[in-house]
Amino acid sequence: MKAEHPVLSISILISGRKEMRKCLESLRPFLDKLSCELILVDTGCSEEYLAVAREYTDIIIPFTWCNDFSAARNIGLKAARGEWFMYLDDDEWFEDPSEIIFFFKSGEYKKFNGGYYKIRNHADYSGGSYVDSFATRMVRRNKETRFKGKIHEELSPLYLPMKTFDAHVEHYGYAHKSEEENRRHSMRNIPPLLEEIKEDPDNLRWYAQLAQEYLSIREYEKGAEAALNGIRRYEAGKIEDETQYRIYAALYGYAVLLQFNMCDLDGAEDILKKGLGKMEEAKPGRAYLLQCATSIYEKLKRYSDCIDAAEEYLNIYDEIGSDGKIIARDGFLITESAFHDQLRVPAILRAVLAAAIERNYDRLEYFFFRLEWQDPRMLRQQEIEKCIIEAMADAPYRESFARMIKAMGERNGGMEELYPLFLEIEKDLKQDSAHEKLERLRDLTAEIESDHFYVLMSKAYCMDEKRDKDGIYEIFCKIFAKEESVLDVREDIWEIAERYQIPLEPLFMGMDFVKWKRMLGRWVVIAPYEESEAWEKRCENWNCKNDIRCLLLKIRCKEILIRRKGLNEDLNTLEKRLMDYAEDTLSYYRLFYKEEVFTACPEVLPDEARLSLRYLSVKKAKKSGDARSVLKALRAMLDIYPILEEATLRYAKMARDEVERQEKEADEAKAELVLLVRSLKKAARLQIKKQEYQTAKEILIQIQSCMPEDREVSELLEQINRFV
Repeated sequence: MKAEHPVLSISILISGRKEMRKCLESLRPFLDKLSCELILVDTGCSEEYLAVAREYTDIIIPFTWCNDFSAARNIGLKAARGEWFMYLDDDEWFEDPSEIIFFFKSGEYKKFNGGYYKIRNHADYSGGSYVDSFATRMVRRNKETRFKGKIHEELSPLYLPMKTFDAHVEHYGYAHKSEEENRRHSMRNIPPLLEEIKEDPDNLRWYAQLAQEYLSIREYEKGAEAALNGIRRYEAGKIEDETQYRIYAALYGYAVLLQFNMCDLDGAEDILKKGLGKMEEAKPGRAYLLQCATSIYEKLKRYSDCIDAAEEYLNIYDEIGSDGKIIARDGFLITESAFHDQLRVPAILRAVLAAAIERNYDRLEYFFFRLEWQDPRMLRQQEIEKCIIEAMADAPYRESFARMIKAMGERNGGMEELYPLFLEIEKDLKQDSAHEKLERLRDLTAEIESDHFYVLMSKAYCMDEKRDKDGIYEIFCKIFAKEESVLDVREDIWEIAERYQIPLEPLFMGMDFVKWKRMLGRWVVIAPYEESEAWEKRCENWNCKNDIRCLLLKIRCKEILIRRKGLNEDLNTLEKRLMDYAEDTLSYYRLFYKEEVFTACPEVLPDEARLSLRYLSVKKAKKSGDARSVLKALRAMLDIYPILEEATLRYAKMARDEVERQEKEADEAKAELVLLVRSLKKAARLQIKKQEYQTAKEILIQIQSCMPEDREVSELLEQINRFV
């Protein structure tokens, strides 16, 4: 596998990572299409992984690990024979190396001394969250070329010009499965970085790498100290290497971010101002500080400053944002990410919020349309969206307002997100009697092309203002066509229909019954009783009131009234509601089930029908006066129909209490009667003793009418009869 005169030597440290085969396999295009050699430095592979390595090259150099990455890298570099040298790790792989291969095959490599390609560092294993950073992994080899640094090693010296590639390697080395794993990784790196600072204090990259490690494990104070130490070292004037200016800029970025994360906004702003005063040439560094500024000023509620920072940030982005050469040349670690979506989009959102709060409509429009509102990541921005809508309702109409409201409302999931915001804003405007603003809000909402019922309601308001009966009719056709929204429409919209005599009954009858039934099941849980009363009244005036749609609606309206009112009513009132409901429900289901089902196998009936049968059984038991039967019937009606469970429990408790009270009163009356009889018997005996037989007889007959089975009374009467 050795090339005679390789143009490129590729060197990899292998330790037996699970991604090793994927890494090596991604290099096959280099080996097949270029004069190329592959050098593997074994830092601790098992025999199994060494067998895999031998499938790709016979240049495998054993190395005893000594906690020095440069020492290991330099072994591979020393063995290289290629005109150019490239290195990567065994947990990285190229997705598409064709750009780099063409660089060598075309001869373009002869014009350059080195090259940057991207390392795509994934935050997790989903593959959706990552940050690209440029790395100098390719150089023209010369006698001075070597690796420096025990950790985070780099090639040195580097000579211009450098080629910047769009090609990248995938890397999941920072996609730690747990916080503990992340911490172990950083704690492994921190000691050698501290050693490097001690041995090479004028190399700013060690300060930046250290700040990055502390940031990763949330030790912000130590990270800020590392960044500020590096800044002070550079500003002392002892570092003459101009290439370190970009790292100096990155240190300001770390210092500001870490101070911000410590919630020291004043300290973060002080460092920010100082950094911006010194950061004119390193555009990525200045841009990173400016996006930090948007966070700081938003927190400090200095919205004008936030707007200014965001505007300058976007100016730099427009100038260099897509220029990988400048990012690779002037950025370092944190500042390479200055224009990544994860930072750029939030910075613009903060500017949008600031402009909306300030009612700076020109800047609001500018920042708003710098965002891709169709991107799913733009959802869940309710605080900002609400502020935008409030700002638009606060000012006379602008053409840009219509475009903004449409951009937010017409994206996938847009109206579902905006609807609760509209309700909040409406409520506030009504409380403030801000009728003009409320009208503007409705006019803006009507601009949205959507069949969401809230938009349709807003369009109905607008049609009402124009006295456009045909337009109103068309709106109601759309409302009924989207069956699931019919019951969400507010009462004042139905009043518009009635005012213009819109024929709602045919639209109602055209609804799909299955969808209507499903919608009623949702509505009964959330609707206020006023809505149910309005719908019940509305249907009563229609000719179709005996249609199954109306009949089912009537039942659901009764359920709502029971749920919303019944819990606060006395036993008699609640009982009447429940019995009326039961009779209507059973009448409805008798349209679909034979009568024998209700008596022979009621368990096959829907829950509300079975509950209704139980309600009526309680009513029947109460009429019989059998307390035990009543209590048994009450127990049987529980846990049948969740919708009315609370009302059923309340009714059962009140009815049980009434039965128990009646039983107690009966027992007390019986005890009193016993005492009375005992007293009357005594009086009767006294009269017999006085031979006042007729008086005694009258007393005993009175007792017998109350207690006909009392044998003692019968015996006394027989005794009297013998004397009379």
